Amino acid sequence: MNDLKRNFRQEIFVQCNSLTQQYRDKTSNLIFQNCKNMLIPKQKIAIYRAFGWEANLNTLIKYCISINKRLYQPVAFKDSQQMLLEPYNSTKKNIFTNKIEANMQEFGIKWYNLDLIFLPLVAVDKLGYRLGKGGGYYDVTLSQINEWPNPPILCGIGYSCQLVEQIPKDPWDIQLDYFVSEHGLIKF
Repeated sequence: MNDLKRNFRQEIFVQCNSLTQQYRDKTSNLIFQNCKNMLIPKQKIAIYRAFGWEANLNTLIKYCISINKRLYQPVAFKDSQQMLLEPYNSTKKNIFTNKIEANMQEFGIKWYNLDLIFLPLVAVDKLGYRLGKGGGYYDVTLSQINEWPNPPILCGIGYSCQLVEQIPKDPWDIQLDYFVSEHGLIKF
């Protein structure tokens, strides 16, 4: 399965890397417009910092801040695949930290207390199964989501070329509630 996923990721990386900067800039606003209504009733939102070819979330982040949403960003620990949340900080670019360096008191909110989680992805299939970059951080962190009393909404963000018919999946792969791209919002 790992070889299938690795090859699948490579195909999607090639497609996303071929998108022009002009197209990527245009999609940032379209993605924001397509998920704006989802934000209205939500207060506690996990957001991620887009990296490389990923869809730019700056418009979405600025809007959330302007209407006083409480934004949180993941902090990952390479040695454990554990991700915690800290208040959004526009100057912090790196998601990874060393547990020794981390101020554990910053991590007051738990994933299960969120209303909405925006997730990065490499691909998502038409059933909502997400293929990440292969580190397993979101899968491990959200592995118990179906046992939480009021689980947050999971929404993947990407380009329309990242929506595929079917991805190779393992039992631990998480299923999204929504996928938003420049072409619209899809509910699974």
